[in-house]
Amino acid sequence: MSSPKRNSIIIAAKNLKRIYATDSLPLVALNNISFTVNKGEIIILKGNSGSGKSTLLALLAGLDHPTSGSLTVADHDLHLVKPRDLTMFRRNEVGMIFQSFNLLPTLTVFENICMPAMLAGKSLSKIKPKAEQLLIWLNMVPRRHSFPSQLSGGEMQRTAIARALINNPGIILADEPTGNLDSYNGQAVINLLKTMNRRWQCTVIIATHSNLADDLASKKFILKDGMLS
Repeated sequence: MSSPKRNSIIIAAKNLKRIYATDSLPLVALNNISFTVNKGEIIILKGNSGSGKSTLLALLAGLDHPTSGSLTVADHDLHLVKPRDLTMFRRNEVGMIFQSFNLLPTLTVFENICMPAMLAGKSLSKIKPKAEQLLIWLNMVPRRHSFPSQLSGGEMQRTAIARALINNPGIILADEPTGNLDSYNGQAVINLLKTMNRRWQCTVIIATHSNLADDLASKKFILKDGMLS
């Protein structure tokens, strides 16, 4: 991965809204928020359940669409982008790490790591060196042929981190990455996110209730009732 120039904007939101239709009143998940994120930053996103954190991450990942306002991520206008381009954006520009790991149960650790790159049309011969590098870095070589059901929570999250990095994304979005881990493994995951940021200059956005990553943050965004405070 090439090192991006710090202090150049990689995410820009302006008057961003996301409103969901319901059987009664419309649900305003994000209400007219504006912010920027520079390349190479670590952003901590906090807020109570229902504050809009997961909605914002879904918009940044291209998994959901803004109702209004503008959102540009890695030079992609996510309000206007075409479906085919959006698919490529999700595969190449953004890596996702989830609280529930989201590993495919019928695939081994190695296969789970390689899957996003294979979906992006890359050959196994091109993927394998990066996958091997990630297995070594994350101390997962002995578990490469294991299935998710055979892994500890920390091992599953390390596998998910490797999977998020396989396509060399410039942005890592982590949704409660320590939520299902004990304090030791939670701190280990935060340390890995810090190392990712420094080694590959990834922009990292962590939505969390935990305070483990607070000292790493370039910025802290607090969401309350869909608004930044």
